[in-house]
Amino acid sequence: MKTISFILFILFFAKTSLQAKALTFDLDFLPKETVLPLVEDRVFVKNKTILLNNQLSLGFGGGVLLTEALFNNAAGFLSLTYNFTELHGVSLNTFYRVPGLSDAGKKADQASAKFSLKLVPQLTALHYAIYKYTAYYGKISLSHDWVMNLTTSVNMGGGVAQYNDAKFPLVALNADQSFYFSSNFAFNVSLGLFFYKGPDFFCKDKGESTADQACVDRPPDPVRRITSKELPKEWKNHTYLQTGLIYLF
Repeated sequence: MKTISFILFILFFAKTSLQAKALTFDLDFLPKETVLPLVEDRVFVKNKTILLNNQLSLGFGGGVLLTEALFNNAAGFLSLTYNFTELHGVSLNTFYRVPGLSDAGKKADQASAKFSLKLVPQLTALHYAIYKYTAYYGKISLSHDWVMNLTTSVNMGGGVAQYNDAKFPLVALNADQSFYFSSNFAFNVSLGLFFYKGPDFFCKDKGESTADQACVDRPPDPVRRITSKELPKEWKNHTYLQTGLIYLF
C-alpha cells in the first residue's frame, strides 16, 4: 500500500511539472540602476532632545599642551559658544597657561648660570575665535533606561598668542566630542593644534637672528629679563588636549 501511494505521489508532481510554463519579462520594464526615493522632509534623528539651533552655551575646564617640554604644560580654558543653526556656530575661547617651568625646564635652567628660562618671554594665554561645524549628532545607549546624546564638531579659527610682554598671531584647529547628560549639561573632550608666532630664545633660525639679539648662546651680561623685541621670531606649534563641562542656556 505504501508503495502504491508513493508511485501516485511521484506521478502527480511529474504531471504538474510538465504543465509548468516558462515566465518571460520585457527587459524595458526591469530597473537598470538603483534609485533612492526622494524625501522632501528629511529626519536625521528621531526624538532629538538636544537642539543646538539658536543655542548659547558656556564651557570651562582644563587641558594640557602635549608638546610643551620646558614650561608648565597645564592650562585652564573658558569658552562662549553660539550656534545659529543645528550645524553652524561660532565660539570665543581663552586658553590660560599655568606659569612656571617643567621638570626638564628646571634642569635646563640650572645648567647655565648666565641664561635663565625664568627671564625669557613666556606664553601666558591664547585668545581665539573659531567657526564650529557640528558634523555628527547621535545617541548611545548606556543602560536599559539611559540614552546619552552626543555631537562631534570640527573647528577652525584664529586669534592672538599672549606673551607676558607682546602679542602674536595665532591659528587654531581642533575637533571636539560632547556627551550630554541632560538638555543643559555636557562633558566635552577636544583635541587640537595651536600654530602661532613667538620669540625664539634658542635662535634656531640663524638667518633670522642678528648679533645684537639675545639667545641661549648669546646671553645678556649682566643677567637680566629679556624682552620679545630682543629675540628673533619663529612659528611655533603645540598639540593640546582639553576636557571640561558645557552648560547650555
